[in-house]
Amino acid sequence: MNDNRGMSIQQARALAQDPKTTSGILVRLANGYPEVWPELLANPSLPNDLLVWIKKSQSVSAISIPVAVAPKSTKEVSRGRKRQGRFVRTVGLLIIPILTVAGLWQVVDYLQKHRPAVGVITMQTLDSVDSSPAWQHDLAAGGNSDCTQYSFGTVQQNQVVVLTQNDIAKSDCEKRSGIASTLELVDLTDGQSIWKIDLASELDWTDKWHKQLVEVPGLNEILVKFTDVNGSDAGGNTKSIDKNDDRKMKTIVPYNRLNGLITDPVIAKSNSQPIMQAPVLQVLAIPGNLKSVLVMTNGAKKDFRYAKYRSKRFSSPRWSIESDLRPVGGTPIIAQKLILGRVDGDTPTAISLSTGKFVQWNGHAEVKLYKIGNQAIEVVGDGVSEKATNIESQGGLDGHDITINGIDALGNTTWSIKGHGYAISRDDSVTNPRNRAWYQRLFLIDGKHNSYVSLIDPTNGFSVWRTKVSKERFEISRTTSGDRVAVYLYKRTQLESKTFSLLNLADGTESAPMEIASKSVRVDGATASYSILVDEPDRAEIVKNAEKGKVASLDRKDNSDKSRACVQGIDNPESKLSWKFSCNGNQHALRAGGAWILLDLTPGAEKFWPMKASK
Repeated sequence: MNDNRGMSIQQARALAQDPKTTSGILVRLANGYPEVWPELLANPSLPNDLLVWIKKSQSVSAISIPVAVAPKSTKEVSRGRKRQGRFVRTVGLLIIPILTVAGLWQVVDYLQKHRPAVGVITMQTLDSVDSSPAWQHDLAAGGNSDCTQYSFGTVQQNQVVVLTQNDIAKSDCEKRSGIASTLELVDLTDGQSIWKIDLASELDWTDKWHKQLVEVPGLNEILVKFTDVNGSDAGGNTKSIDKNDDRKMKTIVPYNRLNGLITDPVIAKSNSQPIMQAPVLQVLAIPGNLKSVLVMTNGAKKDFRYAKYRSKRFSSPRWSIESDLRPVGGTPIIAQKLILGRVDGDTPTAISLSTGKFVQWNGHAEVKLYKIGNQAIEVVGDGVSEKATNIESQGGLDGHDITINGIDALGNTTWSIKGHGYAISRDDSVTNPRNRAWYQRLFLIDGKHNSYVSLIDPTNGFSVWRTKVSKERFEISRTTSGDRVAVYLYKRTQLESKTFSLLNLADGTESAPMEIASKSVRVDGATASYSILVDEPDRAEIVKNAEKGKVASLDRKDNSDKSRACVQGIDNPESKLSWKFSCNGNQHALRAGGAWILLDLTPGAEKFWPMKASK
């Protein structure tokens, strides 16, 4: 390989040793390649004055590139000038493309350093609410507002996708016609629609299918999962809504986030029939991968089929493999492997996400796997069902025996601790392609009445601190905020929290209790400065549906005469209420695109707008 002087040291050394090398080239070698001076001195064709110059330069340890004296012969000078002229012309021809390439490299380097971070979503710090929003985005459903459902998903920073459809989970909406079925990308900086498409006109088979956004921020595609809730299930059952959602036929369609077009040409052309149908269809984002996703369906010969797809094309997989085993609970993708082994008695194995081949896994079956920061752990003794809250994993007053193992990339146990319950939490003030399925904190619950909490260092299993919570019954929030985590406090015989406190993650100290309205009030988001409390009357329904992988149907009655403090800001360092914002009964606070927005579901006047901080 040539270096930036024009040739490699090996080439220079070969020329320096060759007696046939011309004196002009020998001069160039002497000037530019001090590494080959020994070979030049041994060359019988080396001019005497050049020999003297090299020896003199060696004696004073000259490191800089000197200017050697040209040969004195008139004939040699003439030939040298001709060669020098050719050399200059050659350099002149090369210098322009070299400079052009260098300039392009500088431009690319600049764009690389200054482009927006792909797939990174930074949460807005909400320190109050502007009562006069900069814009409002209309979602009016007309006369079908009671049967219209809205779903919001993050695409990238300040961009959200809005899915509108028939709220088919309600029995009186099942046969209602004329309800909008649209997919829309909205810019949160100005509330303008980037594009909006009619799903029914794109694919005419979607009327009887329920839609669900598959949220994978950073992809160029917006993925929509379709479930045939009105058709026959895999067993021939013709119930309009089957409570066992795994039996229903499903498919997935990718839409380009730039223009809303279907990116898979096979799907786009097959507008009368879904190309991929399966009773079980789960889509998993691959940490760090913004071009592909993992899909689990039912298999032909085995129970399940696992396939890796480019997110823009679902008509042909990159690879597929079948297995009788289901993924473990929690976060089943560890170290670029899909971990299988869901029930006791299974022999756990793993599938390499790069090759689609089975690889060794030394972990246990019937566990939950989580990434806590960069460390993988497995929880033994808590089953495999994922929950939206920590209340069950903590074990209540009596607790339940669990073992937490730190594991390496092959599933080998590196440390182990025992307890009577545990809790995990996520700091989602900033999410990126690698941590979107990770948690940041691990807590161990133990002691009398399970009232002691320990923050665990996931790298070694050691306790950072251990503290007793002020109430015997409590629930640790799944959302941390900088150096605080919320703890919802209960009476011994009730699960209706009316107070909460903040634990300092540095030392475990607990703040004085703060009052909240009821269990419907929870920390829904946080930054280092503020924990954001949201009062959501339909929270129980939202949590229940989240655990089933479904979208909740919010109450659509006109509750404009009701009022509540729907959003409150808690000053984390001071552990006290800093500000609050009141809503009527039709308004709901939610997060999308790294921003807080307020959704107003007043029948016939549905809209949303930004809760932009006024400070």
